[in-house]
Amino acid sequence: MEDRGRAELAAAFSTLNLVQTRHIIPIFKAQSDEVAISLQNVKRFIQDLEEQARSSIENYQRASHKRRQILERSLRKKLANCEQALMDAKKRQKALEVKEMTNRTKDIKCGLAIQLAGGDHGHYIAGGEPILQQSPNLIISPNFNMVPKRTASEMMGSSGKAAGGPFKRIQYQEMGKMHPEFSKSIQELEQTNKEYEDNIEKNRQEIVDLKREEEVILAIQKQGMTREKALQKFIQWGMARFLEDKLEKESEGDRMRRLLAIKGRRSKMRFRARLCDAISDVKTGFVETEFGAWEKSNKRSTNVKSLSLQDREMYIHRKKRSIGKKHEIEEDEAELCEEDCDCWNIKLKDPKMNLKDSRRRKLLRVAQDRGEEFSKTLLKAGKDELEEVIKGALSEAEL
Repeated sequence: MEDRGRAELAAAFSTLNLVQTRHIIPIFKAQSDEVAISLQNVKRFIQDLEEQARSSIENYQRASHKRRQILERSLRKKLANCEQALMDAKKRQKALEVKEMTNRTKDIKCGLAIQLAGGDHGHYIAGGEPILQQSPNLIISPNFNMVPKRTASEMMGSSGKAAGGPFKRIQYQEMGKMHPEFSKSIQELEQTNKEYEDNIEKNRQEIVDLKREEEVILAIQKQGMTREKALQKFIQWGMARFLEDKLEKESEGDRMRRLLAIKGRRSKMRFRARLCDAISDVKTGFVETEFGAWEKSNKRSTNVKSLSLQDREMYIHRKKRSIGKKHEIEEDEAELCEEDCDCWNIKLKDPKMNLKDSRRRKLLRVAQDRGEEFSKTLLKAGKDELEEVIKGALSEAEL
């Protein structure tokens, strides 16, 4: 089969012009070198794009949350531009690879033609074997391609279905590197969460205990306040019982002194009122007498029917003054009556005082008649002597 293929190949190249073939070989060689250089540049350009995209993504991942918000828009725009440039570079790389393989096939064919024609171009070797020793079907086939076919998704570095575009593979690599750190952080967070839950449970239990203690303290305080009130009531009752007799004696003595003072004041006011009335009557009579004599003499002398204006005003002034004094005396008497009423109201409230109202009225009358010496003796006397003095005074008053 191989001999037959070589014979067909020799028959096909026998028609070529050897001089023309020798002239075309340098051109093919220059084109092949140019394609190889362009392919190398495209590969380097693709590597640079991938490196730039990788560094941009790393910077974005290392940035803070606020910085990410600032970089996100520019990063998306930059990645979109890189993606478009990478797609164009991939297409250019694929076209250059196809062109390289075509030039190489042409170069091999020219070498075979020269070798078959007897020229010294046996240096064309592919895969470590001379060209004539390789399969002629592999050499002549127009679909010959030494590079294995790849899909567009493999050339772009992603499956084509992922939302991240061609840089999803880079993100997966970075995520794979950061996976241990994430796992460690997750474990630490779980441990911290567990500690927080334990602390929350302890705090809840402490709150329950504190509430119970507070209830106990409030109950003790309430019980203490109740006992304190009961003790205060007992102390007040004991003090009132102990001091009852003494307080009664002091209150009776004070009331007697006050009543005697009021009665003495009343008698003095009455005496003053009587004296003022007498003086006013005397003055009025004197004025009337003088006025009558003056009127008679005036009638006899001047035959005038009325007094002079000055004398009339003087009489009216004196009359008003006497009336004012009388009103003052009446007001004092009314005040004394009110004080007496207050004293008797106080007496009515005390049951012990009600039993002796009639007797004390008589005693006060006697004391008022006898004067201050009797009241002093009455106050200085003891209880037994006081009863005797009261009985004697009452008997004298009845007589």
